[in-house]
Amino acid sequence: MDPTSDTLSDALADLWDPAQPNITPGAAANTVLVSVVIDVSGGAADDESDVFQIFRAIGASATCTDTAVGGRFSAFTTVAGAVATASATFLDSPGTTSTVYYTVCSTTDSTGTVNNTTPRIQVTLMELGP
Repeated sequence: MDPTSDTLSDALADLWDPAQPNITPGAAANTVLVSVVIDVSGGAADDESDVFQIFRAIGASATCTDTAVGGRFSAFTTVAGAVATASATFLDSPGTTSTVYYTVCSTTDSTGTVNNTTPRIQVTLMELGP
């Protein structure tokens, strides 16, 4: 879990602050169940859409320019201080037995993001057999 609050914008930006979530698959044919929950706190009384994407890297920390996995997902706020939740759950097939790292990024698809913040980001990883 990343308890560090980040201020959102309409730019591609890495939101994960502590050590990145990672998993080492036991077999290259195994998949990884990825589940992400992001709390978004409204920064203003206006329409704001925050769009997120998960990226992964094999053998090193992930950046927002590595392999995008899953689809984009979003949260929408209209009230200052109200909390909306963005979530995504998907299967990833990294095809490796090396350590796989994941990070959470905001995207340029976000709109109206004036001082929205992420008070909590949680990523859960689970290895599944072929």
